[in-house]
This record gives sequence, C-alpha cells and structure tokens, in this order.
Amino acid sequence: MATSMVSVIVLSTADMNSAVWTNKQHLATRLSETHDVIYIESLGLRTPRFTREDWKRVASRLTASRVRPADATPIPTAPFRGRIIKPLVVPFHTSRMVRRLNRLLLQRQVRRVVGKTQGALILWTFSPLTYGLEDLVEKVVYHSVDLLHQIDGLPAALILREEMKLLSRADAVITSSAMVQQHVLSQGANEARLWENVADVELYQAATPERVEGAVFAGNLSPSKINVELLLAVADANIPLAVAGPREIDGVREDRRWNELLSHRSVSYHGNLAPGELAQLLNANTVGLIPYELNAYTEGVFPMKVYEYVASGLSVVTTPLPSLATRERAHVHLTDDARFVEEVSQNLQLVEEDVQERKAAATQFSWTSRAAQARELISQLVGPNE
Repeated sequence: MATSMVSVIVLSTADMNSAVWTNKQHLATRLSETHDVIYIESLGLRTPRFTREDWKRVASRLTASRVRPADATPIPTAPFRGRIIKPLVVPFHTSRMVRRLNRLLLQRQVRRVVGKTQGALILWTFSPLTYGLEDLVEKVVYHSVDLLHQIDGLPAALILREEMKLLSRADAVITSSAMVQQHVLSQGANEARLWENVADVELYQAATPERVEGAVFAGNLSPSKINVELLLAVADANIPLAVAGPREIDGVREDRRWNELLSHRSVSYHGNLAPGELAQLLNANTVGLIPYELNAYTEGVFPMKVYEYVASGLSVVTTPLPSLATRERAHVHLTDDARFVEEVSQNLQLVEEDVQERKAAATQFSWTSRAAQARELISQLVGPNE
C-alpha cells in the first residue's frame, strides 16, 4: 500500500504485461510499494506499416479499456499496486494534426485519473515524447534507457526534437549506459545520472537446481539485436545451449537461420519463461551469452541480463558493447566474433567457488537498491514530508 503523499506518473515505452519485463515495469512496481503510481503504457512510437498486425495494433489502442487496476495484469515477480492507463492515442506521431489530437486525448485521460490526487505530482518518463504531461506536474524525471532515435521504424527527427524540449524542462535526468549519458549531454542536458541496468538479483540468487556445464541465452529473439550466427557457432561446437525468450518479435518465426538454431541438436528451446522458471534455467548452466550485434542502436544498450546472469552464478560472455567496455567488470568477458566460441569454451567449467563468488558480487546490482535510489531522488525533488 502506498504510504507517501507523492504520486508518480510513469510514462513508459512498454506495456505492463509485455512478454519480457524491462526497467520500466520493475521500477514502477517497486515504487508502487511506497507511492501512488500511475503507469501509462506505450504510446506506440513506431509508425504503423500497412500490415494486418499493425492495423490490429492501431485498432487495439483505439478500442481497449483505457484504465484498469493493477490486478488485471499478470505480475512476474511482485505485485504492482498502482493504476494502469492504456493511452488513447493515434500512433501516427509525425503528423502535426495527430499530435495536437493526441495531446488533448492523453492529457484528458491523465487528468481524469489524477484529478483528485492530493500531494505532489511527479512525471517519471521513459519516453521523450510526452504530449505535454510535464505541464500537469510539479517535477519531471527523464529516464533514458535507449537510443530510441536509432531504432528502425521510430520517427528519429521527432524523437530528437522532443527530447531536447524535455531536457530543458526536466528536473533530473537518468541514463542507463555511458553512451546514452553522452547522448543526452550532447542534446543539452546540464547533467545526467548514470544508473546502469540492474536485476531482480534476489530471485536469481535463490534458485538452486542441479548445475551442469552449458551455455544459455535469455531474451527477446530479435534479429535486429541478436547475432544468431554466434549462437549457431556455439551450437555447432557441440556446446549444450539453452535458449529462452519470445519468438514473435521482429519476424523471428519466418527467419530461416533462427529456425535452424532452435531445431539444432545441441539447442534446447524453452519458450518465454516466467521469472521463477527463468531463474531455474539460468542456474542450471555455467555461461550466460550476450551475442549482440554492434550497430547504432546497441551502442547505447546496457543489457539487463548482465546481472541476471551474474546473480545466477554464470560467467558472462558478450560481444564488445560500448556500454560494457567503459570499465572492467568482474565475471564479464568481452570478445569479438572470431573468439566468441573459444571464450565460451574457456568459461564452461563448473567451479562451485566461482559460482558463489559471482552470486555474491551481484548483490549490489539489485532492484531493491535501485528503488531506494529512486525514492531518495523523489524526496530530494519534492521534500521528505510531502
């Protein structure tokens, strides 16, 4: 139950019941333990294409229930105690006329929910496009976790323009990687806190299945982000490889190489697992893989799976993402494509002392500690007695 008089409007870029949770849902859930949290789901920034799936997405945004209580949403690890708004917006954000309409629609929705709210109002936005919600609140936090303007299909010019406007209004700016931090500073931010992505480490530390020497990859099976050739190379080296994550993203079901991977003799595919099931799977292996492509978008990515893997006792083998190359990180091994399989092989050995050392090292990178940071920031912005 919320105990603070502060209400936090979280403007997300992901729906609460997404197949894979990211920092938006985790942070909102933990803040809802002490604050009144209103979670606004994705505005649908990607411009719809002329496909049946995209038109279904447009229709769902225009017809779905607009506000619902938290218990209407499946919660992976902890109960979300706030309210959820499914925004009534038209997902053609590059049109000036549509943006005017969306501004009116979204602000009216939010006013209806917060109209009787007592105490301070904070907007905690993960989206650079806010449709003026900052005008309804006392304080604004911009939490940038991706280089959104680098994602195919998103309106880059609009995102960058709106981001500059938001940075001029924000009372605090948070970034999830050093590369994103550099970006917002170049966009005009006076300062930007670096909060690298963390994990639900208590969940992953607690799992204790029988562990065998093997590799695992967990996450969205996205061809635009994941180098499937590296995973195939691991499998071709006869290294047992477990794969978990949703397949429907970015057309994976129709991708020949991904289908070859998931049917490979060395690969076991586990589908999209609930967090407790995923913790069991990770703890049953010895090496966690992050075979990301290196491109303009992943330049800013700090994968949440880094500390999920470490908290599970895994050695981490990853391509040299800029966000991970900023400093040496215990138990995280950066390598290029040519040496990827070799690095996996060298870290396969099961050494129980190493497993326990990794689990202990992950403790400081938890959502528990991150939520405490967020609450402290809120207190700094509005005062402890609001």
